[in-house]
Parts: sequence; structure tokens; C-alpha cells
Amino acid sequence: MQGENEVNETLIRRINESGRIHLVPSKLRGQFVLRVAICSRYTESRDVTFAWQEISSQADQLVGPNELI
Repeated sequence: MQGENEVNETLIRRINESGRIHLVPSKLRGQFVLRVAICSRYTESRDVTFAWQEISSQADQLVGPNELI
């Protein structure tokens, strides 16, 4: 499997290119991380659930289910 940074970079690129949600790239102690920024006061729990489903689906396609745990 690719290194963790490469996997995260590929995952965020795929998610953002899909246009369904947008994640913010960031680095934390040299590690590339995916960041979800909820900025609207109108955000509902269903919006967060939708975002998590998108992230999970793209991650499963990239590395397979249960590989990121």
C-alpha cells in the first residue's frame, strides 16, 4: 500500500474532484490530514452524515473497507 500521506492526498483529491463535498487539506506534525470544516450555522446532522458517507465511500474505493482503521 502507498504511504499514509500519499493515500490521504489521493483521497482528498478524489473527494474534492467529485464536487459533492469539499475537504480542506492540512498538515499536522508533518502528516497530511483531511479536515472537514463546518462553517454554516444551517448545517444539520444529515449534512455531516452525508459528508461522512462520501468520505467513507471514497476511502473504501481507494484502499478497501476496514483498511483505514
